Amino acid sequence: MLLTMPQLAQADNYTIPWMTGFFNAGSSFFVMMWGPDSYASLGLNPDLPDMTPIWTCYENGVCQGTGGGAIYSGSAGGEIRSNFDGTLHYTFSGLVTGGFASRQAQYCPDQNVCLSYWFDTYYILFDGSWTNGWLTTGSSFGYDGSESGSSGTFLLETTSIPEPATLTLIGLGLTGVYLRARRR
Repeated sequence: MLLTMPQLAQADNYTIPWMTGFFNAGSSFFVMMWGPDSYASLGLNPDLPDMTPIWTCYENGVCQGTGGGAIYSGSAGGEIRSNFDGTLHYTFSGLVTGGFASRQAQYCPDQNVCLSYWFDTYYILFDGSWTNGWLTTGSSFGYDGSESGSSGTFLLETTSIPEPATLTLIGLGLTGVYLRARRR
């Protein structure tokens, strides 16, 4: 007879659907997500690197510049409220644990030479963890310009990883069930 011990339970990550996907946003750092009976707001506060553009000006009078660098830290937070009456159901917080930010800008310093058209774009890659054990990786794009104002988009993937303590308890429970069954 072969005796085998039960293995500790292994659980896979699962996707959090309402925080996964493509979302329109008012800026690079804030997004709203709607579900059938509630909505969530999510705000990112990455500690951005120096985003000062290094400018190059051309003969036509237009100046363009880029800047950016690595993100090492920051915070994030949000809340979930009822669609029906706005009642606050949950708040959540987290940490931005890494990423990259870049900025591209254009302007014309002399309006007698060229139009006063200007823009600033930001592209941010980030990852972080939430206090409830969820992990989010994503990117955001923000635009601000003289032609169309401010806008932004988010692309997020949020997953849940079971906590090790829960897996251990499940494994111990299964071991107890196994040992009790063996005694019979």
